Amino acid sequence: MDVKEYKIKQLNKKYFQKSTFFLYPLLKIPKTVVPIVTYIQWDNYFSLEDKVIICKFDKFSTESEKKTEIEHLIKHPLYLDYYELEDDTLVYVFSIKSFDKVIELFLKGEYSKFPESIKERIISFYKPESVTRSYMKSYLYPEFFYEVYSELLDVPIDLLKSTKELATPPNLEKESMKIKVKNITILG
Repeated sequence: MDVKEYKIKQLNKKYFQKSTFFLYPLLKIPKTVVPIVTYIQWDNYFSLEDKVIICKFDKFSTESEKKTEIEHLIKHPLYLDYYELEDDTLVYVFSIKSFDKVIELFLKGEYSKFPESIKERIISFYKPESVTRSYMKSYLYPEFFYEVYSELLDVPIDLLKSTKELATPPNLEKESMKIKVKNITILG
């Protein structure tokens, strides 16, 4: 890996939705169909044991958007269901049970231990030479970025090597959706 072309100049200090960056690319949905946010559990609907990714989107309104919705979300092989939410957005739920080992590592924050094929799938989701791709490479291949992070954090390289990972585990509270399904009344 040529680290020189991926220059990280500052730390990503804010929490970022780990399921969006590490798990959503596993679905192989085109890069043009990006959710507002994703979650791995949903209060009173789905738990961690269900092994799903919950993808929140704005409503698809144009004919082109509706075609994209059907083709890439509803007809997706891992698609389970969709819900309309109280905030007038839509949620699409996908089973990710087939990625059982990856989910286990994800929940522990052991991103560098993902299988090579999964790492490649995640990295290829992001535009070459983008800041996001650089960060994702550093999280998936931390051994190539210890020196950079050592300087940014002002800590010894050995400390980073001992912790191994450069990104924190997912915050399960933030990875849990709280919004409720829209209550639809049918008159009859």
